[in-house]
Amino acid sequence: MQRAKKIFFAPGRRVAKGELFADDDPILKGREVLFESVDVPESQAPKEPEPEQPKAEEPKSPPKPVRKAAAKKPAG
Repeated sequence: MQRAKKIFFAPGRRVAKGELFADDDPILKGREVLFESVDVPESQAPKEPEPEQPKAEEPKSPPKPVRKAAAKKPAG
C-alpha cells in the first residue's frame, strides 16, 4: 500500500494527505515521490468503492400559493 504524503491534484480528482492506494494503482505512475510505502493489515485496507446506483427522484409537489398580506385600512 502507498499513502499520499500531501494533498495534490491529478486529472479529474483530488488526492488527500493520508489517502491509501494499492501498489499497482495507476495514479502512482510518475508521482512516486508523493507517496510513502505503508503496511496496512488486510482488515483495514480500503475496499473498492461500489458504483453508485442512480437514485429515483422524489415526486415534486406543486408549489404552494403565496398569500399576500391584506392591506390595512387607515384608522379613523
